[in-house]
Amino acid sequence: MKWFFVVSLAACLIGCDGDDGGGNGGGDDTDTGSLECDEGDATGPEVPYFTEVTGEAGLGEEVTMGFGRPMVVDVDNDGYDDLLATPAHDGAHPVPPHSYDWLVMRNNGDGSFTDFSQQSGLADANAGLLVFGDLDNDGDQDAYGGVIAVDVDDNSAQDGWGVWINDGSGQFTHEGANGTKLLELSCGDYTCVASQIAASLVDFDGDGNLDIYSGSWQWSDGVTDTRYTPPGRDQLFQGNGDGTFSDISTQLPNHNPPPNGITDSVSASFGRSTMGTAPGDYDNDGDMDLFVANYGAGRPGLGICQPPMYWDQNLLWRNDGDMSFTSVGDDLGVAATSRGPSGIAEEEPLVMGSDCPADVQGTYPSPIGGNHFTPVFGDFDNDGDLDLVVGSIAHPDYVQADPTLLFVNQGAPDYHFTEESLERGLVYREDEKHVYFVDIDNDGLQDLITTGLRDESENELRMYLQTPDHQFELQTVAEIGVDDSWQEGLAWLDYDNDGDLDLYLAEEDVPSRMLRNEVGQANHRVAFRLQADAPRDATGARVTISYSGGEQLRENTGPHGHYNPQLPRTLYFGLGGDTCALDVRVRWPDGTVQEVGDVAADRLYLIVQGQEPEELEAF
Repeated sequence: MKWFFVVSLAACLIGCDGDDGGGNGGGDDTDTGSLECDEGDATGPEVPYFTEVTGEAGLGEEVTMGFGRPMVVDVDNDGYDDLLATPAHDGAHPVPPHSYDWLVMRNNGDGSFTDFSQQSGLADANAGLLVFGDLDNDGDQDAYGGVIAVDVDDNSAQDGWGVWINDGSGQFTHEGANGTKLLELSCGDYTCVASQIAASLVDFDGDGNLDIYSGSWQWSDGVTDTRYTPPGRDQLFQGNGDGTFSDISTQLPNHNPPPNGITDSVSASFGRSTMGTAPGDYDNDGDMDLFVANYGAGRPGLGICQPPMYWDQNLLWRNDGDMSFTSVGDDLGVAATSRGPSGIAEEEPLVMGSDCPADVQGTYPSPIGGNHFTPVFGDFDNDGDLDLVVGSIAHPDYVQADPTLLFVNQGAPDYHFTEESLERGLVYREDEKHVYFVDIDNDGLQDLITTGLRDESENELRMYLQTPDHQFELQTVAEIGVDDSWQEGLAWLDYDNDGDLDLYLAEEDVPSRMLRNEVGQANHRVAFRLQADAPRDATGARVTISYSGGEQLRENTGPHGHYNPQLPRTLYFGLGGDTCALDVRVRWPDGTVQEVGDVAADRLYLIVQGQEPEELEAF
C-alpha cells in the first residue's frame, strides 16, 4: 500500500455560471465556494447515435482494407490521438510463415487522418502484438512487441519482438530484446515460443518505471491440435526506466494452484492460457493490480474422460508491493462463475463415472471456467470502486462455459465481486470478444459495448445504454446507426475534438470505418490529459470528479484486453446538465493526491503533476 500525500491546487479556472458550451444547463445553482455551477438534467440521446464519416476523415478503402485490431496512441506526441491497426490473423492456430504489417494513421487535428505507416517505422514491424507506453520516461509513447506462435528457428517471424523506442516525432526504432525474453515451448518435433496475445504496461512497484506483464497463450501448427496444451507461466519484466528490462518472472507465485483444493491437476505445474489482461486498482490501496482472462473452452480437456484442467479460470493478481503478488481471483469471486450460458443451467460438479478409466473417476467441483477474452475495469455504478466486465465465448452445448461476465465490486473491506450480468440486463450471446465501458451520451453513466465473433446474423455491434438505476438497456441497430458485423475490434477516440468519443470500427476483410458520435454534444462534458513526474505518461493515475449525479472515477491504464485495443490516455467524463466538474482530484502514480478543485465544463485540461491545470481547448 502506498502512502498518500495531498497537494492542494484548488481553483476555478473559468467562470462556470450559466450554460456556456452545449448541454441543457439550467436547474439549481450549487455553491462551490469559488464559483457557482448550474445543475441540470441530462438530455436523452436522439437517434441515430452515430453517423459514418469515413470518407471525410481520409480513411478510404485503399488505406484501411483488411486492418483489424485497432488501438489509439498519440505516436507523434502532438496532443492528437492517432490510429494503429494490424491485420487480424487467426491467433488460434496460425500457420507460419506469416507477417504483421502495421497501419499508422496520423491525426491531423482537423478531423482527418494521413497514412503515416512508412514514416513511423512500424509498417513492416512484423510484431503480432504492440503495446504502447513511455518505456524510457522521455515523454513519448514507445512500444513492446510480442510474437504470435512461431518456430523458434524461424528468426524472420520474430523480427518485431522486443522494445521499440520512439524518437518523439512518431518514428520508432527496434532495439531488440532489451532484457525481455521469449518463452520457449516444446511443439512436437521442434521448439516454438508461446503466443503473446495480451500484455500490459504497469508500474507495479511504484518506482516510476513501466513494467511488462506478458501473457502466454498456446501454439498449434494447424495440423496437430495443441491448442489445449497449456503454455508455461506468464512473464514479468521489471522496467529500468531507460527502455531496458530485467526478467523477474519467478516472482509470480508458482503458477496458480488449481482451485477448490485439487492438487493432482496438471494446472498445478503449468500456466494458464492468457487471452486478455486488464490493470486496475480494484482494492483502492494505491497500487495497480492485474486481472488476467484465460481461455480453455469451458470443458474437461479434449476427451470426455479427461479431468478438467481448470486452465480457463481467470486470475486476479493483487499487488502487494515490491513486485510481490497474491492470486485472489478464486477468493474474490472472479475466477469463474457457476452460471451457464444465458443462465439456462447452473453448473453442477462434473462426475467421471465407471465408463472412464479408474485413475480419472470421481467428482470434480465447479466452476470449471470458460473462454474469456477481453477484460476491462471501470466504475460503472459510480460508487468509488472498480467493477469488471469480461467478454467471453459461451457455447450453449457446454454448461461449464462462462458467458460474458459483469462483476460488481462490493467494496471495502474485502472487495469481493458478485457476478450480475443477467440482473443488470445483459443479453446472452454465444460469442463476445471485445467489451468496452464508454459514456456514449455524456450523461455521467458509462455505457457498455460488446462485439461479436461467429454468426453474422447475431454479430451486430451491441450497445447497452446505462440507466440511472445502473441497469443496461440493449439498443437496436437503428438506434445505434451502426449496421456492421464481424467486428475484429473497436477504437474509441475524439477524432473531431468536440468532447465525446467517436467510433473507429475495424474488420479483417473490409475497409475500416469512422463513425461520428452525434449524441455526446447534447450534454456537458470535461476531459483531462495528464503528465506525471514518472512514469511521464501517467500510467496508473486516477482522476475523480463530483457532479450532481454523484462521483465518477477514471484510471489511466494504458493497454488492456485481447490484443490490447488501447483506449485514449485522455480521460473523458460526462456531466449531464451540469456546467462544472466539482472537486476534481488526481491520484498520481507515486501516491500523491492533487486537489484540483472545480473546473468549467466543455473543456479539455492538461494537468501536470504539482502544477495548476491548463485549459487546452474548449468544446
